Amino acid sequence: MTHCEPGRDFGFTVYLGGKRLNNWRYRLVPADGGTDVTESFELEHRGMARVYWAPAGWHRSRANGWGMRQTLERARTIVEAGTGSAGTLDR
Repeated sequence: MTHCEPGRDFGFTVYLGGKRLNNWRYRLVPADGGTDVTESFELEHRGMARVYWAPAGWHRSRANGWGMRQTLERARTIVEAGTGSAGTLDR
């Protein structure tokens, strides 16, 4: 985990071959009796990541956007159902 403020914000880094590849962040903001959740990511822009991002970045960004929407919808379903079962978020 790269940072954590319980109830507000947390983030983590994905590594590949011992090198940082991607940083993910979830920000939580109270809103209208609930919580707005924003999921974001930032790829490392160095070495092979730059080589990869140049020709294929648009596709990866699109796939990440789709995956983020799916994750957030799953989280909403769990929270609204009141099950408290985070295991349901597994892909």
